[in-house]
Amino acid sequence: MRSRLAIYLALLAATIAAGCSSAVWNMAQTRSSLESDLYDSLQLIATERYAAATVQLAPLAAAAQAQGRPDIASKALFWQGYCAEKTARIAEALRFYGDVVTTYPGTPAARQADERAESLRAAATTTTKD
Repeated sequence: MRSRLAIYLALLAATIAAGCSSAVWNMAQTRSSLESDLYDSLQLIATERYAAATVQLAPLAAAAQAQGRPDIASKALFWQGYCAEKTARIAEALRFYGDVVTTYPGTPAARQADERAESLRAAATTTTKD
């Protein structure tokens, strides 16, 4: 999953950098509304607009959960954690990652969230020892 995500984000960044906004738009058109919203949020994350992505991700996670789309809900929660992490809100990131792991165990997003949380905890431990 990690390699697919990396490829996806690399393709997204290359498409944006090349100015192919119509290609990005066409790719989003073939997706469901929830998938399209997640895709839009990933575009913001790929361009390091974490605050804007967080604004889109919060209602997306709730809507996906309400519509029975745990795949989208788990990813939205993961990416909220990622945005919090990237903006140095570590406690909030750990809370989001924990929510993914407990609410959506066994999903690719839960595995990623667990890895990210472990890395954050390890970094905090190293920092406090120094």
